[in-house]
Amino acid sequence: MSTLGYSSFDAVAFPLKPRVPRADYTEYELSTKVNIGTDAAPVMQRRPYLLFKLNKADKEMIASLVLEFREASTATNLNFADGPTKYAKFRLLLEEPF
Repeated sequence: MSTLGYSSFDAVAFPLKPRVPRADYTEYELSTKVNIGTDAAPVMQRRPYLLFKLNKADKEMIASLVLEFREASTATNLNFADGPTKYAKFRLLLEEPF
C-alpha cells in the first residue's frame, strides 16, 4: 500500500494499435561484414538486418525506427561501433521529407 492508496506494479494488458500498419512500411536491408575470427586469422561474416525506411513525419514511425536501429547497431547484430558509421547507415533509412 502506498500513502495515497493502493498501487500495483502488475502489467495492465491493453492492445496497442499502430496508426500506420507495419505492412505500409518500406523495408530496407542493412548489412555489414564482421570479423568473427582472430586478428591472425580473420573470418569475415556478412550480417544482414531488416529495417524500414522512414518516409512519413509520424512520431510513431520515428520512435520505432530509432529503437530498432539502436538494437541493430549493437555488437551482436551489425556492430556499428563508432558514431560516423552509425550516422552514415542511419541516413540510408531516411527518405523524403527528411
